[in-house]
Amino acid sequence: MEDVSYADRCAFSRRKRLGEILVSAGFVDQKKLNAALIRQKSSGERLGAILLDMGLSEAGLARALAQQLNLEVLDPAADYDPALSAGLSSAFLIKKGVFPLTREGRRIRVAMNDPLDFSTISDLEFLLGGMVQPVVATPSGIRRLVQKRGREDEETTEMLRDAASGDSVVLIREDEDEADLTELKKTLEAPPIIRMVNLMLYEAYRTNATDIHVERKERETRVRYRIDGLLQDRFSLPEGVHAAVISRLKVMAGMDISVRLRPQDGGAKIRMGSRRIDLRMSSLPTLHGEKMVVRLLGNQDGARVLSELGMLPRIRRQYQEVLHHPQGFLIVTGPTGAGKTTTLYASLAEVHNDTVNVVSVEDPVEYHICGVNQVHVNNRAGITFASGLRSILRQDPNIIMVGEIRDLETAQIAFQASLTGHLVLSTLHARNAVAGFTRLFDLGIQPYLLASSLTGLVAQRLVRRNCTTCSTRQELDADTKARYRVRVENGRPAFFRGSGCPQCRQTGFSGRVGVYEVLKITDAIRGLVIDRAPEREILACAMEEGMTLMEQNATYLVLKGSTAAEEVLRTMPPGDILPKEEPGWDEQILALFDEREPGALSRLASLPH
Repeated sequence: MEDVSYADRCAFSRRKRLGEILVSAGFVDQKKLNAALIRQKSSGERLGAILLDMGLSEAGLARALAQQLNLEVLDPAADYDPALSAGLSSAFLIKKGVFPLTREGRRIRVAMNDPLDFSTISDLEFLLGGMVQPVVATPSGIRRLVQKRGREDEETTEMLRDAASGDSVVLIREDEDEADLTELKKTLEAPPIIRMVNLMLYEAYRTNATDIHVERKERETRVRYRIDGLLQDRFSLPEGVHAAVISRLKVMAGMDISVRLRPQDGGAKIRMGSRRIDLRMSSLPTLHGEKMVVRLLGNQDGARVLSELGMLPRIRRQYQEVLHHPQGFLIVTGPTGAGKTTTLYASLAEVHNDTVNVVSVEDPVEYHICGVNQVHVNNRAGITFASGLRSILRQDPNIIMVGEIRDLETAQIAFQASLTGHLVLSTLHARNAVAGFTRLFDLGIQPYLLASSLTGLVAQRLVRRNCTTCSTRQELDADTKARYRVRVENGRPAFFRGSGCPQCRQTGFSGRVGVYEVLKITDAIRGLVIDRAPEREILACAMEEGMTLMEQNATYLVLKGSTAAEEVLRTMPPGDILPKEEPGWDEQILALFDEREPGALSRLASLPH
């Protein structure tokens, strides 16, 4: 009966009416109940409210209902998801005696004075887009929740009030200077749709989300945030507001709101307090209506330094050796969302000083770095990666950062710049470090140019960290054991995973850490590149010269309890997890990154968590 609503389950079990329950439980007698029913017929009040007015205690009423209906009673300290009640007025919540608490899949826990009010339950299921699971609450408990939400709304409103000093959602238009901005109406005084979109953006900003997905389903609009690399359901919107929300986002992005049958792209800039955030928006017509994806660029705490990326000491030394070349080309590879740009920013912070001229061309500029001349790609103004890079070469640069190698023209200019005495940093979409050669060949770069100018290829992924609050020992499934060659002997490594808690929003993970491999271009590698050797030959040569692989880095994090085994298998490229067939593979991994002799390893069972 997983998909059967609470109201239907009550009907199946032929539940008693509220008055009958109270009489059978001994909280009221039949005479008082009859008087209350007569008063209800004439006044139209809710029976529970009448009985409370006639002397029945709130706590007694709640306990009786919970006992008879096999429901839980509201915990006074219970937390709630503010997004669930965002579209419901305080007057509605108090009048109906309800307050949405949390969502678990399709189930929505709702505090209710009267869990037998099936009409209100039906309305809530329609408005919230899920099946209501009542939690018995007293009227004063509902009022406390509404008052608490009101205080939080006031705090949010205060933050959204002043563009100069608060965290307001302020739209920065292309023809405006930041100093001349006209602030949007205060969120709570704005039209409901503007308020809804502003609060959606604010919630994404507050939770460090990188993307917002607004998806039209058959009977609801689902809003999901991408947090720590994975999408999470946040809330559902009423069916009738989908078109208005999409239209508001289109207006912000400069899209044509009359076009609904073809995809559109657009963008906007907003300011949350002192932080500027670029919004990249994309609409897509689907079966039930338009879907909108909003990417938030710059919604982080600022540019990092290398020591904050999670590079293990061995890998960091390899990377710094390549990075500190006076000239050459260093490329960071990986899929979208792997943290490549963050690594480049950290690299600029590492090499920048007052004696060098550092210039970047980016799409977009995600973080502002003091002392670095940053150029924003603007196709409408004729500033592309290629044209921007040509102009940069006339600015006497020492170090150049190109946000991404997307085409042959940009790649050729970047390689020529690295040959003429510049240090060039860029990113490329490739599966791993060695696959970067294949990708560059596909773009049309000649082998001699690669061999003469490339100094290093770096590949990376991001894996989620185990939540330190709820991380516990984990029993691996059969497939994961087979991949990791786990044996059952004494002293085998302990595997950990977060079990889920409020601190990590029940995901078991909190934050992410980088997993890296650094391929240094040596004379032997250059010879193989000129001969267009297969990837496996280049990889074998690189490993002989000391290269460590991403899967080795990731396995070390698993053995140390920093992440979960299945998280690594989810994140790493298929087929790149090497079989650990030889005995003692775990000791070898630990020795490799702990930089100790294998004989000096401590017992794995006592590894710090």
